This record gives sequence, structure tokens and C-alpha cells, in this order.
Amino acid sequence: MKNTPVKNEGQFAEQKIREILNDESVKLYRVDGYEATQSYLVINREEKQFDIYSVTFKKIDSENDESKVKVLDEVYQTDTIPYENLHSAEVDKFVMVAHFIFDDGKVIKITNLSDNTKRFAIDLNELGITTNLLERKWYNKILGFRTKKKWKMVIATFAYLMLIAIVVGMFTGGEESVQEEVVASEESTEESTEEPTADEKERQEAEEQKKLEEEKAEQEAREKEEAEKKAAEEKKAEEKAQKEQEEKERKEAEAKKPENQIAKIIHEEISEDDISEMIIEEYEDGYFVNVVYKGASGWSNKGTVDGAEADMADIVVALSKTEITFRAVDFNAQYTFVDSYGAESVNNGVQTSFNGETIKKIQFEEGYEMVSNIEKLADTYFVHPGLRR
Repeated sequence: MKNTPVKNEGQFAEQKIREILNDESVKLYRVDGYEATQSYLVINREEKQFDIYSVTFKKIDSENDESKVKVLDEVYQTDTIPYENLHSAEVDKFVMVAHFIFDDGKVIKITNLSDNTKRFAIDLNELGITTNLLERKWYNKILGFRTKKKWKMVIATFAYLMLIAIVVGMFTGGEESVQEEVVASEESTEESTEEPTADEKERQEAEEQKKLEEEKAEQEAREKEEAEKKAAEEKKAEEKAQKEQEEKERKEAEAKKPENQIAKIIHEEISEDDISEMIIEEYEDGYFVNVVYKGASGWSNKGTVDGAEADMADIVVALSKTEITFRAVDFNAQYTFVDSYGAESVNNGVQTSFNGETIKKIQFEEGYEMVSNIEKLADTYFVHPGLRR
């Protein structure tokens, strides 16, 4: 990869990801929570998932002088997050980032650059995932107050007061304030050397005991909160695992259905896009299958016919290995023909039909073993005059 000096990391990263995806119009969402210098989310609608791409940079010696220049180091896919089973998300919006918390517990952190958060929420709604913006009081958006935990808010309050005092001291005479603090400190030291009275000792012991009890209560509350949180997470994980297992069993049961087994075997040889009609019907004496599809053209008429016969043979051999009973299996490979007057028409080019008894007799392991005899083995065989060898 060529070492091109990088001035704007964000624009350069987005450009490289679009080059990899070969799509200049793809939407990119800057995300946090990954170790790379720059990370972006792309909505992969075809695979029904969120793809995370990361871009890292490094510094190398400049070719022009002794300084260092920043260049692209690596572009790679970091993570994939399926969204097919996601239904809702809560949006916890902060100053620099918004947390999208999905109903399965997954959290995606979208940075608040430009209108990233708004655009991502709109795209989620288009995908059928509802979003709900969590309302926060103004002070819960301040650093230290966002989690609503008392000990954090106390520390934050103290830190902010200290910062205000420092700033005020800078404008009202810092030296006088420092001298007063020194005097107060010396007086406090002198007072502390005096022997406390019995009442003072009792009061100090009571305060220390109260402090210990409060610390113990806070510790117990934290432990209880953590235990409840852990139990909730474990329960959620168990429910998720159970749901995934049930979905897996459902898909396995669905795949074992004869009609789905037949369709899978056919699609392994013939693309769904090329099939114009596929009938799979069950009768008392077995399944009837009829496939009408667009045949692939070869370099010659012979190559075209051979290709169609190979596809049909592969499918028939695969069907013969199943425990499914068939009434008949018909194939119609269609092609575009041009008559003597230049008129084009789509007609059946290669047709074969195999009844259930014929399929039972087939003992080939692979389709190529059957191709040379397919004309004799098929109960019905037809090749359009325009494709005759």
C-alpha cells in the first residue's frame, strides 16, 4: 500500500473504506469502543448485519526532511453485528457520543459528529428497529453525574468546587489566600496538639463509628447492586442462549422438510435468479418436481447442451441419495433462439423427465458418471433443433 501522507484522518479513513467496498455512496458512521485509530459502521443490508471497519495510521520518516509524517497503516474489518433479530434500541445521548442499547443487550457507540446519531436512528427505523431517546435532566449530562451514583457525584462536586475556587483565587489575590491558608493550618496544628476532653473523645469515637457504619452500608449496597446486575445479566444470557437454541432447532427442522431438501439441492446447481418457475408438490405416490430455468450458453451448441445435461444429472443423482419418494422430476432449460428472419424467441432448449422408478434405480455417486447416458436414462429427452450437435 502506497505511503501517502495523511492530513485529515477522518476523510482519508472514509475514502479507503469506500474503496474497499467499491461504493462511493455508502453511508459511514463513526463509532467508539474499538482500539483502532478510526472505526466506522456500515449497514450491510444484503447480509442483514452491521459491519465494523477499522483504519490505523503510523508515523514514518519523511522523504523530504528529518520530520515524521503520518501514513495509512492498515484497513480491516473488525466486527460484524447481525441485526435481523433486533427490534428496538434505547438511545442514551451524551455530549460526544450516543449509546444505542439494543434489546439483546448489545451496545453500539455512535459519535455525535455532524448528524451521525440522527441519521443512524432514521436508518434503524427503516430497518424495522424502533428507537427511544432516553430523557436526562440537564445535570445528568455533566461528567460525574451521568451514572447517577452518589459517590461519583460527590467526587465530581468536590472537584468542580475546587476548580471554581482556583479560578476565583486567580482573580481575587492568590497570595493573600495562600497566606491565610498557611496561618489557618498552623493554628489547626497547634489546636490538634492539645489533649482532647472526655466528651470530645466520645464524640470523635461516635463520629468514627458512624462513618464506619456508613461505609459498610455503602459497600453492602454496592455489592448488592453488583450481585443483582450479575444475576440479571446471567438470566438474560440464559434466555438468549435458549432463544438461539430454539431458533437453531426450528431451522434444522425446517431444513429437514422434503420440499426444503429438494429446493436446496436444486439451488446448489441452478441460481435462484435463473429459475423462472419451480414446482414442488406432494402426492400420494411421491413428490412432483418441475424446474423451468434460464440455461447457460456455452462456446458452442455442444457446450451449451453438455452444460445443461451436467446440471440436470448432478441434481438427479443428489435427489436419488435422499430418502424422499418421487413421482417425477422434470427439467426445462430455456434459451433465446433467432429464426431465419431475425426474430428472437425464448423456447425450451433442453428438456428431460425422470419418473420415480427411474430415480430409484440410479446408483451413481456423482453426476458426471451419469452425463454420458442421460439421454438413455431419461424417460423423456428433447433438444431443440437449434442446439442439435
